[in-house]
Amino acid sequence: MRVTIHNDISSESRVIPIARGTNPATFGSAPDSTVCLRGRLPRKIAEVRRDTEGWRLIPQTNGCVVASQRLAKGESLSINDEIVMEVAHYTVTIRVDDRDSSRSPAKASALDARFLSVLQKMQDDLLNDRAQQLDMGDAESATDEQLYNFEQYIDSLLPGVRDFPRDNLTRTDLGDHIAGLHVRNTLIVGLRETDNRLRSQGRSWARYLTTSPDLERQLEKARLQWHVALQLNQPHDLSGKIAILNEQFWPFWSSTVDQLPPHFSRYLAVREVKREMKNLCYGWGPLEDLLQDPTVTEVMVNNARQIYIERDSELEDSGCRFASGDEAVQSVIKRIGEQVNRSVDASAPMLDARLQDGSRVNAVIDPLVTTGPSLTIRRFPDEVVDISQLLSWAALSRSAADFLQAAVKHRSNIVISGGTGTGKTTMLNALSGFIPDKERIVTIEDTAELRLQKSHRVGLEARPSNIQGEGEVTIRMLVRNALRMRPDRIIVGECRGGEAIDMLQAMNTGHDGSMTTIHANSPEDVVRRLEVLIQQFSGTSLPVSSIHQQIASGIDIVVQLERHQYRDPQDSSIMRKRKFVSAISEIVDVDMERSEIVFRHLFVRRGGGELVPTGSLPTFMPELVEVGLLDLD
Repeated sequence: MRVTIHNDISSESRVIPIARGTNPATFGSAPDSTVCLRGRLPRKIAEVRRDTEGWRLIPQTNGCVVASQRLAKGESLSINDEIVMEVAHYTVTIRVDDRDSSRSPAKASALDARFLSVLQKMQDDLLNDRAQQLDMGDAESATDEQLYNFEQYIDSLLPGVRDFPRDNLTRTDLGDHIAGLHVRNTLIVGLRETDNRLRSQGRSWARYLTTSPDLERQLEKARLQWHVALQLNQPHDLSGKIAILNEQFWPFWSSTVDQLPPHFSRYLAVREVKREMKNLCYGWGPLEDLLQDPTVTEVMVNNARQIYIERDSELEDSGCRFASGDEAVQSVIKRIGEQVNRSVDASAPMLDARLQDGSRVNAVIDPLVTTGPSLTIRRFPDEVVDISQLLSWAALSRSAADFLQAAVKHRSNIVISGGTGTGKTTMLNALSGFIPDKERIVTIEDTAELRLQKSHRVGLEARPSNIQGEGEVTIRMLVRNALRMRPDRIIVGECRGGEAIDMLQAMNTGHDGSMTTIHANSPEDVVRRLEVLIQQFSGTSLPVSSIHQQIASGIDIVVQLERHQYRDPQDSSIMRKRKFVSAISEIVDVDMERSEIVFRHLFVRRGGGELVPTGSLPTFMPELVEVGLLDLD
């Protein structure tokens, strides 16, 4: 802020810059005023105060004319760019200049870039310091002493960082911006911890070992105050609160940081530097917090500044980001590749793998992606969802569940169909629970996702080729091999290629009770999808009639899944998604004249209602009744 003073009597004109951190700025004849006006004037004439809504001028006397209007004591007027105050023989022009404020997008971007360079420089120093590198340990085995030494080492590097506060008495734009990043992260963590479904599983190496108890108490007290000031205690869901935080935080921080003591702002900045460095050296950056949340089923990194999550089938902004830029995202991707013995670089810019906890990871880096390194982590629940849970979610009806149980035990071949994210794998897991324990099961997957709680099971997983283009093992190769493993049932995680041919062959050659999933929007689409896959990968031009005969003789039941979007009954502005079984159909025969598969729809869901029987009975109903699997009543 700059103040220009013009004196009508002496023709004096002077410009006074108001130092950043002065809030409020006071005007008056008192010697300790920020702007001292000489003469027989009130000791306190006015003050300029900055709050969450911006700068405001507040007269402290009744003798002020502001913007050509006389204001009473205590009234206020907002200042956009500049405002003119007239008092006695002075004309005071107050000009707001927020070019040095972190609320400016350009300034914030420049500070983020500067912070990135700081972290990169520290990481280089750390790696180049052989003694320190040998003492770091790893994420799982690092001792408190090693972590303490690590934090002390970061402290020793900070004095050499240009534009970072050198002591507890000074402040800089960079220091205040990094402190803001830490406050924002602290608020987000606090928001997530208010979700009663979240269990705390913090990494042992993520805690701070060089903290000040007094400043930690001050931080917790301030966090609660900031939470209220930003109205984060309003009755919104987590995504809504994060949206509020994203919109309001930086203007709020610009009006707040100058009120913080320099030593406290520096403490927050140091805390953030240590957090980022630990995440860079030991963990997966901001993804660490998300991966500790059991309610998060998918983490989607579009780039360093866009990280979304899926929770309860809803996509929402996580509020997290890689403050150190796309390079940090790429570093995490390479670290994941190292864990699964795969290299990720310009020669192999895609990664599709499974982590030790069963999570599925897909990553794409430059030059195949233009918006920054992309990373998708799909997680699976620790507990297997069984049919009782699907019933509690109203995903299907009790009568439909009883029928599917009987069909599995009857060794019907079942295809589970649906679009992306409709719960096909979940349903496959649930239905597999009905398989008798004495039967031998061979599961085949591109990336292992199935959680079959069966003791007599062999799990096979496909393997991509190496950098030299060798060593690939496809689903189709595994299906062929499974036929030699004496399976009672074969379960293929998903048919999306040439394995569709071999799966049908298996179903038609004595491996009854086999199951698989396929991407299709209706039972009829399942047939068309299989036609395309078989014709594309068979190597010969099979007539459609032959394909239909294979499908009709091999597949017994199609379970169709859908995902429905609806408005939250508690808050109509929020859209929810629900997964459910929309139809259960039997493939009966082939209509040779019309060249069509004949379906018998056994259960259908009309509108948003319950999944109900159509009245049609499956052709194998007498067998189910005879062996006691179903009762006609």
